[in-house]
Formats: sequence, structure tokens, C-alpha cells
Amino acid sequence: MFSAKSGQKSSATVTNSPNSSKKWPKLIRNGDEFTKFFKYGNKGFRRKHINPVATQFVRNAHRISRLGIKTIKPHFWARCPEEALDIVSYTSVPGRTVYNAYQQDQDPALLEKDPALLEKLAEYIATLHAKNFYFRHGHSDNYLIQGNGSFAIIDMDNVRYSMNRRRRAKNLFYLLDHAERNNRDLYKNFGITKFLDHYFTHAATSAPDRNHITAQLKKMGLTIT
Repeated sequence: MFSAKSGQKSSATVTNSPNSSKKWPKLIRNGDEFTKFFKYGNKGFRRKHINPVATQFVRNAHRISRLGIKTIKPHFWARCPEEALDIVSYTSVPGRTVYNAYQQDQDPALLEKDPALLEKLAEYIATLHAKNFYFRHGHSDNYLIQGNGSFAIIDMDNVRYSMNRRRRAKNLFYLLDHAERNNRDLYKNFGITKFLDHYFTHAATSAPDRNHITAQLKKMGLTIT
């Protein structure tokens, strides 16, 4: 049985034995409501009891919201010691992932349908960086485009709240490399240089900063033409 408190951890007990072989899903969806399961059985003491991933997930969601960044809203947080599980339920934010929007709107090319989509994404990422927000899982499946054209983010297990030139480069590289590794051509079709130009312009980076970030991207393996 689970007892829930809004945005706070609560105790939980289950009928399964501590050695239960039950395989829990990572995520369950019911409309706009999601329940996420965090297995902590093989983690060390700190990750189990002091700063579990589920704790970070909920705290990040609240802190991100306070920064004015749209994201999910946790409302149920519980622990199942018998199953070594933390459970977080949350309400998602409406919208399509950037990649889904690209797929659905592309007919036959994104440039013909909504050339502003990736321009807006580049500007949005620059805005996040201006807030000193480092979204380490920032790729095209974790940025949502909403009906009014604004953006939201999901999957905030791993974020930081400080920014520098190297983190800017790593964030941009992860976004573009993730698309490359998953055989997605949206940034290539749009133009990687064009995407970066929109980012740099909106981020108001100085020439030395721009050169440094571009050099870091090339060093990481990004092809910029």
C-alpha cells in the first residue's frame, strides 16, 4: 500500500517479499499522468538514503519551475523498501517532442513547413544557458514544443545550475550528436552551422567565446561546415 503526500516522500509497504522477482517497469502512463520507478537496490548508501535519484528528480522539477522553465509537476513520491524502489508520479506538460514535431510537420522537408522550429529551439537553449541551467539530457526527445510555440523540458534527472563555455559546448554537442547517433537528419537538413549561428546570436556570445565553443565542438568530434 502507498500513501502519498504532495511533492514529498512518504512511506510505503508492499506485499511482495524482499526477494521478489517481480520486474517493475521504468514508466507507466495514464493520459497526462506518469508514474516513474527508480530502482536503488544496487546503489551505495548515499544514493540510497541521502540523495537518491528520485529525490533529485522531484527537487529539480520544483527548482526548474522556479526558474520560469516549464516542466513536469510531481505530486506523489513514495519509497518501497521491500522492493528497493522509489516511485514518483507526476503530471506531464502538453506538447510534442521536437523530433516528433519535425517528423509530423515535414512534408517533404522541415524547411518548407516550419523553418522557425529549430531556430526557436536554438534560441530556447540560449535562454536556458542564460539562466545558468545545464540540461545534460537535452536532446530532441526531451524538448517539447507546445501549441503556443513555447518550449518545455522533460527527464530532468541529471541537471546542473551553473554554466560556462565548456558546458555550453557539451550541451550543444550532446543535442547534435544524439541526432546523429540515432540517424536523425533534422539538424543536417536545417544546417548545423545555421543552428549554431542562431544559438550564438541569441546567446549574445562574444567573438572569443564563440570561437572557443566552436573549437570545443570540433574537438569533441562535431563536423561544422
